Amino acid sequence: MKSAPGWNEDNASESEADIKADREQLPRDVKELQKESIETLEAHKNEGKTVEGFGSFSKAVNEFRHDFEQEAGSVEKKIQQKGEGVLRDVKNTADGWKQSVEKETDTWKKTVEKEADGWKKSAEKETDTWKKTVEKEADSWKKSAEKADSWTKSAGKEAGSVVHDIKKSATDFVKKHVGKL
Repeated sequence: MKSAPGWNEDNASESEADIKADREQLPRDVKELQKESIETLEAHKNEGKTVEGFGSFSKAVNEFRHDFEQEAGSVEKKIQQKGEGVLRDVKNTADGWKQSVEKETDTWKKTVEKEADGWKKSAEKETDTWKKTVEKEADSWKKSAEKADSWTKSAGKEAGSVVHDIKKSATDFVKKHVGKL
């Protein structure tokens, strides 16, 4: 026993051996327990001892090995089944999350598309409003420019008429007064 160095099981009672065995640290897994048990049986064989109830060492080792392999296989199956259950649960949880994310993504996509459509319609409406306003102002400026052109032509005619009248008055004045000088 590893926990009781120097202890001799040949000198111990069965109850003392049981207590020592109960206090012994357990192996990490079934394979390690198998290995330690086989090593113990082989050590007994080398010392010329037999294992009670088995008759011979090789038969004892084979039965022992068989029992542990069956137990290890059973434990391995249980672990595998448990692992498969955990994997199934993880997959189901992941699928649930995926569906939730897809649903939220779809909801956000629809919301963004709806908002974008609203903004587009608003921009189109504002663009149409500004276009009408610009066209109206452009028409107003065009009319003002036409009026200004008309006034310019009219002013030109008036100016020409005034100039003509001034020239005529000046000529008449000169004729009337120059001849007297």
